[in-house]
Amino acid sequence: MTSSSPNLAAQQANIAFVCFYVFFFEMSWGPCAWIVTGEMFPLEVRVRCLPITTASNWLLNFIISFATPYMTDPEYGDLKSKVFYVWLVFCAIGIFFVYFCIYETKNLTLEQVDELFLNVSKAWKSKYFVPSADMGMDMVTDEMYPVINLHQKFAMFAKHEPILKPGETIVVTGVSGFVGSHVVDQLLDAGFVVRGTTRDGSKNEWISQLFTKKYGPGKFELVTIPRFDEPGAFDATLKGVSGVIHVASDMTFRPDPHEVIPPTVAGTLELLEAAAKHDSIKRFVLSSSCAAAASPEPGVNRVINQDTWNDTAIEQAWAPPPYDPSRGFSVYAASKAQSEKDAWQWYHRYKPRFILNTVLPAMNFGRSLSLEHQGNPSTSGLIAALFNNNTETVKAGAQYFCLSVEDNARLHIATLLHPDVSNERVFSYGQPYTWRGMQRLLQKLYPDKTFAPDMPDAVPDGSQVIPAPRAMGLLQDLGREGWTGLEEIVRLNTQDLVV
Repeated sequence: MTSSSPNLAAQQANIAFVCFYVFFFEMSWGPCAWIVTGEMFPLEVRVRCLPITTASNWLLNFIISFATPYMTDPEYGDLKSKVFYVWLVFCAIGIFFVYFCIYETKNLTLEQVDELFLNVSKAWKSKYFVPSADMGMDMVTDEMYPVINLHQKFAMFAKHEPILKPGETIVVTGVSGFVGSHVVDQLLDAGFVVRGTTRDGSKNEWISQLFTKKYGPGKFELVTIPRFDEPGAFDATLKGVSGVIHVASDMTFRPDPHEVIPPTVAGTLELLEAAAKHDSIKRFVLSSSCAAAASPEPGVNRVINQDTWNDTAIEQAWAPPPYDPSRGFSVYAASKAQSEKDAWQWYHRYKPRFILNTVLPAMNFGRSLSLEHQGNPSTSGLIAALFNNNTETVKAGAQYFCLSVEDNARLHIATLLHPDVSNERVFSYGQPYTWRGMQRLLQKLYPDKTFAPDMPDAVPDGSQVIPAPRAMGLLQDLGREGWTGLEEIVRLNTQDLVV
């Protein structure tokens, strides 16, 4: 190293700072480029992309090394030490580039990184990403470990032989919806093959792409059935199937009962009749609703048991017109109650070979499988509205019971597979909540954000749901401690909203 300065101390300081630079660069930026490029590409194209990024890295290194002497040479750029201002500008740009473009992949497996890129559209939101519970287990084949997926997610199978085995085909309706998509996700993760129905296949092709990318080809098939109430609508779809989970529902909250209730009931009965034609089907699960038992009413605490039905909603729904919008929830509740009632009447009358169970979940909150295509769907939109201080929207929502959408999916699958669940209504009520309590949890989770105005204080619903412990017991059979806590539910529901 040469210098025109006779100052030895300056020369030594110059060398020392170069050493400091090399040390800290190699402890930070230097290796990061190789780590990021090693993780950012999907597994199926990683081998082809890594050589391209490596070549690009060395090409840019060459350009910088070649250009710097010209930039400092008095005969060319004559920047001298000012060349470092150029590097300063690029470092400043690098800060913004990292924040807006580089995803946080700390503590994630390569398969979970794939899931991260699939579900999180903004890099600065990636630190809030929570991977699926067993993401990455799909890379382990059944030949290597025949029951590892099943026992990893469903601990109960250490004691009970499941009615259906991984590899068998399950039909799930309403797969693009909030609950249906989670039911499919967990079935696929447990090793089952899923045939999912939707009313518009071209619109919902994204769900097929999502599951094919996550679990590989041949695991998920998307089937279009525009109208469930047409005779023979499900005949071809149910061939070779072992189980059915009917999740699809009319969530339009239209106030005219003639537009909602008859098609909903007819669709359920059509699917039951089609299932009865196939000897291979052993289980049928109908996704009902807590509204099939009772509608939430502030200050009204009930005792709810296996024989509780929402006859009040049915009466309100079928009252004479006018059909104003305020009747929308009663019509929805009546469609759930009548659909489930008629399903049990059909089942006891015709006595098919399969077992019928129903699940009555409360309000579902939690994360979407695809924010891009689902947004914050169904009731999860109320937590999103509360996060965005849209309190007027939230006030219209009931303060009742809630559960995580993932707990709901687990209970649908337990009801499908557990040998001890037979001809049951499973009341998945979770835990009571108030909007003010949810707002306090948001403030705890995001202390730097202001949540206003304050929602009014309210007393949590005190209804006694006699069969509720059964649902918690099934979750514990699945290896869970119990219901997912409210704070965790709120965090999952809002992790994609943080900017």
